[in-house]
Amino acid sequence: MALKRLPNDVQSLLSASAHVNNFKRAIEELIYNSLDAESTSIAIRIHIEESSIQVIDNGCGIAKHDFNLIGQRHVTSKIDNIGALQAAPKNYGFRGEFLANIITISQMVKITSRHLGTEDTWAKTFCDGKEKKFAKMTTRPSNGTTVSVYSKVEI
Repeated sequence: MALKRLPNDVQSLLSASAHVNNFKRAIEELIYNSLDAESTSIAIRIHIEESSIQVIDNGCGIAKHDFNLIGQRHVTSKIDNIGALQAAPKNYGFRGEFLANIITISQMVKITSRHLGTEDTWAKTFCDGKEKKFAKMTTRPSNGTTVSVYSKVEI
């Protein structure tokens, strides 16, 4: 068989599944995001029959203007230059890869957030790795973020 380059969508799925290959790893990365958002309370829900997880926090939330970048690779609020990267970041999630990887390998991901100091709650939904919807939602009672992940395979 002759050598050939894999299509971009296949490359992306292979790369993502190498980093986030089970729910334990996905939960770990979502908890890291919550800790980086200065959360003081984090709840984890696992629904075995639906093959889904949900991580809910009371962190600073995501500003509306940042939602346009959510789900893209190499998007982070932790570092912005090589010096910051080499200085051993003090945050857990700084590469800007894992949320994109979770989105790539999941059937559906919904991110709902209310940013600190605002009244509005925004949600972005991804299906099979593609952005499907961004909309204003019913207001959360407080600031923070909820990430719901629905898997393509059983837990």
